[in-house]
Amino acid sequence: MDGYVLKVFPVKFRFPPLVPIGHSHNLELVKELVKSDFEIVHFHNYYFWSLAPIFFAKKRRHNGGWRLVAQYHGEPELQTFGKFVHRPFFGVVDKFLASVDEEIYWLKKLHVSHGKILKFPNVGVDTTLFRKVGEKEKVPHLIYAGRMTFRPRTLKEQNPWLILEVVHSLKRKYGNTFKVLMVGDGPGLEALKSFSRSLGLEENVEFLGFVSHSLLLKLFSKCVLAFSPTSMSEVDPFWGGALKEALACETAVAGFNPISAVIWRRGSVLACFCQRVWKRLQSFCVWL
Repeated sequence: MDGYVLKVFPVKFRFPPLVPIGHSHNLELVKELVKSDFEIVHFHNYYFWSLAPIFFAKKRRHNGGWRLVAQYHGEPELQTFGKFVHRPFFGVVDKFLASVDEEIYWLKKLHVSHGKILKFPNVGVDTTLFRKVGEKEKVPHLIYAGRMTFRPRTLKEQNPWLILEVVHSLKRKYGNTFKVLMVGDGPGLEALKSFSRSLGLEENVEFLGFVSHSLLLKLFSKCVLAFSPTSMSEVDPFWGGALKEALACETAVAGFNPISAVIWRRGSVLACFCQRVWKRLQSFCVWL
């Protein structure tokens, strides 16, 4: 981009072990932060274990030179412990951007001042591009658009495998009277296709791979329901890029909550579903 310099620091080591995200490091980044004159440093807050070196970089500049903004992007369960470990470093953060109320709760519990916390979307959506461009299919279509991963190790990672389990449950009652579109690419794509075949879902599930934005909005528009397969305590339009894109195309969104029962917000097209209560999901689809 004109006027910008992009620097990429490859991963040199990972710490701590057993954490699936947020533990990749390169100490050259600290040197860059110390010597360079930035106005704002934007820190992705699921990379929690990187906060300590950024803390020391800012301290070496005597807390001057740049403002630190920490934006929440999700976390695995083990990162909750990391929050407590890194609480002493929170003082150098000038603003916390949180897209879910659960994260705001944790920040307040860790005594972050209210003035430093702002509820803010984790990503945006281009509503001039993503809009309803067609009618819903007569045969109910559901859709997942996102990364095709291997089986996740924690609940809070994207889990397209969960969608196939939902489809398998729905198929027992509704047969081939509905269709599910799996849109996206990733390292787990072939494994997901194999799992789908093992469940006998060839007639219900179609893997489309990577598609352009111009095609994606058409797919969203013709579907009655989009899946956001990440286990969270809540789902609202502040979270998730694909979630916002689906809503902009007037398509309902289903998220998965591993703890609470079904939450239906009247007047909204958002719902949370317990992972193990498939019958409630079936009833919801019938209602649609």
